[in-house]
Amino acid sequence: MSILSKMSKSFEIAVGDAKSSDTEIDELIHYSKIDVPLEFIEIIKEKTELEIMVKNEKYIRIWGQVDV
Repeated sequence: MSILSKMSKSFEIAVGDAKSSDTEIDELIHYSKIDVPLEFIEIIKEKTELEIMVKNEKYIRIWGQVDV
């Protein structure tokens, strides 16, 4: 079961783009100055540029790996 399908009904995916590639995820992990949370990696394996609406009031934005 995907991590996004486990979200509370208070959350709704408003916008989502294609997933990050394995190469992009590996680069993110390699170059990150912090340990990338496993949950974040699971999310960007499904979708990037993700906007999650919270109770039709606010948004949470999740980007994927960014080229530097």
